[in-house]
Amino acid sequence: MIKALAAQIPGVGINESTRMVYFPGGGIVQTKSADNPVSLRGEGLDLAILDECAFIAPEAWGESLRPALSDRQGRAVFISTPNRRNWFHALWIHGTIGEPDWQSWQLPTAANPFIKPEEIEAAKRDLSEDSFRQEYLAQFLQNEGAVFRNLEACLTSTPTVASEHIKHTVVGGIDWGQVKDATAVSLFCIDCRREVFLDRFYRLPWALQRDRIKAIADLWNADLLVEMNSIGGPNAEALIDAGVRVQGFITSAVTKPQLIQSFALALEKEEGHWLPDPTARGELEAFESRISAQTGRPSYGAPEGCHDDTVISRALAWRMTLMAPVRRD
Repeated sequence: MIKALAAQIPGVGINESTRMVYFPGGGIVQTKSADNPVSLRGEGLDLAILDECAFIAPEAWGESLRPALSDRQGRAVFISTPNRRNWFHALWIHGTIGEPDWQSWQLPTAANPFIKPEEIEAAKRDLSEDSFRQEYLAQFLQNEGAVFRNLEACLTSTPTVASEHIKHTVVGGIDWGQVKDATAVSLFCIDCRREVFLDRFYRLPWALQRDRIKAIADLWNADLLVEMNSIGGPNAEALIDAGVRVQGFITSAVTKPQLIQSFALALEKEEGHWLPDPTARGELEAFESRISAQTGRPSYGAPEGCHDDTVISRALAWRMTLMAPVRRD
């Protein structure tokens, strides 16, 4: 299609072996396969268009195409049928919550004027409900191993301020991150049975992260449960030295399922209410369980290319809720 269009322009050169079109003004258009993400690395780009990107490895974007756009401050267009709630769904959320430089659209097949309504009705009769919703209605379906349910009833907490909880017991969970992942902070009021604070921050020095967490803990008079794995241990020790009330949690193949299952049960039984943050909701919706073929045990995490920072921080805050006595000081 590109060749046919380009051939109508005088002076255009077409290289079949590289699938590249050269325009007389100096611009180029090239088509590449994303089967090998490394092959997408190259010089700076003004525009990248990823077609059916929900079925492309996330490394194609994060490690190859995104860096290539930086030199020229280029743009990207992501086009795809949904593939459940994988990394494409995470990108789509950026535009739905009004993040700068992002826009999202969701169009069903019926929006295409060249497809007859009777063809869509025939497909609805022939396909399973899930297949029709995904392929024709452009809906993001729950992952097959989706862990968390009853989100509509539970994501109903409202913004509040610390002064409204002075005599309440507030606890929190911290999931550490810096480069690829974010550090996420969730605070939960035991007395109100609701989440009162949620935040995440990327690419900050550890010292600045600890200062920010201390300020949050001091403002809310909160007890924190923090992940102790890797850098979590030194960070927890530094917070304790700074006067923050901290307990540690070691994440392992044994403790993580217990942590997640307890949080999932709290949502199922509507034992609390959490803030309806769109990004955090997306992480809850995408979070999935996989059963090991070797051990038969479940493992939990985000799909490839997605994040679970707020999921872990919320689960830690909920565990702290179950552990902590009601404090009135």
